[in-house]
Amino acid sequence: MSLAPSIRRTEATTPARPEADYGARAKIGVIVPSGNIATEPQFRAMLPPGIAPFFTRASLTTTDGDGLQQMTKRLDHDVQLLVDANVDIVFFHCTAITTFAPGSDDDILTTIAAVTDTPASTTSKGIVAALDALKAKRVVLITPYTADINQREVAFLERHGAEVIHETGLGIPDSPGMFAVTPDEWIDITLRNRRDDADLYFLSCAAVRTAEVIDTLEAELGRPVVTSNLLGVWHAMRAIGISDRVDGFGTLLADH
Repeated sequence: MSLAPSIRRTEATTPARPEADYGARAKIGVIVPSGNIATEPQFRAMLPPGIAPFFTRASLTTTDGDGLQQMTKRLDHDVQLLVDANVDIVFFHCTAITTFAPGSDDDILTTIAAVTDTPASTTSKGIVAALDALKAKRVVLITPYTADINQREVAFLERHGAEVIHETGLGIPDSPGMFAVTPDEWIDITLRNRRDDADLYFLSCAAVRTAEVIDTLEAELGRPVVTSNLLGVWHAMRAIGISDRVDGFGTLLADH
């Protein structure tokens, strides 16, 4: 008879099988600027189980006018890459270009529609939907952008019925510089630009680390705080009929 000790496997000693979220409920296809390294981790953190993001990139390294317009040069190709993945929505996600000029976002959607009948939307459409959902008219706009891009975004917001009561930009022209601003610095910047008559604070730009501070700022300011990635997640889900509420990232995603 063998004297070797027997190994008894129990539920406690059997490792659980790891699970990957492949998007059994929905797949959100997202086109992001090539230099953006903030959106992907933030989308994954904010999306509920069963909703998975799938990304492709369009060339963009600076936010000047020429750089922004380069992002759409191969848009039909970029859209097809997401269509190949059988996504449920194509979401073009760049705040600066979708608010760049009147009709910029509609031109993007027209190009997408020529490639696929998959539902599609843009960051700018999400901004308008979020303002409506939160019944916000008086907006404080805070961005990492240069002054000219800020003014284009102010004009966009005002075309859609918002009053920008205060705006500030950090004057950063590129994605690495935008990403380098820390979440704690975004808290300080926002609180320095506090306006008690605001309905909403919009921390614009998908390339910045602001998802981590939404709840903290809302508690301090007593107003909704919206970021580009937050409204991107919220709007993309709502556009395809997903009504899940997610806590930890502010009023918009938790209550609307």
